[in-house]
Amino acid sequence: MQAVYGTPTFSAPADAEISAATPPLVAVVAGRVVLALGVFTVLYGAQSLANLRFFSWYWLLPALIVPVGASTAATGWKLSRARGWAAVTGFVLSAATALITAVFTLLSFTWGYFSLLSPIVGMASVVAGLLAALSIGACQRADRARAALAGQGFELGV
Repeated sequence: MQAVYGTPTFSAPADAEISAATPPLVAVVAGRVVLALGVFTVLYGAQSLANLRFFSWYWLLPALIVPVGASTAATGWKLSRARGWAAVTGFVLSAATALITAVFTLLSFTWGYFSLLSPIVGMASVVAGLLAALSIGACQRADRARAALAGQGFELGV
């Protein structure tokens, strides 16, 4: 910014900064996969709670699956907007979903219960975790570009 006769003028942001601030394709795809994982995880937890009768502490697992799925869906939405924190959180929540689903699926097999959502959620959590891990660098670059543009007075709304 330079002052000419007392009036400040702003330099236009470089096109490279604006294009770096937009969500890259890997983040959009990863975000949508993590969002779908969250939706299917909530459905799996709700289905398990509705179909099974629990007589012990086992009800905690499907009861834990529902909020983890809801937070995964919300994180997936933010990841599709290329937020760096959402890429890391999406990776962690995908791993947590894989672990919780694997334990609950093994336990439910011993009770004679099988849901078609369990392999879908299991495979989707692995794919979502890999895509979220791949998008971490691109999302952090987009965060830095948005911060640089915001420092110049430009808010992109992405």
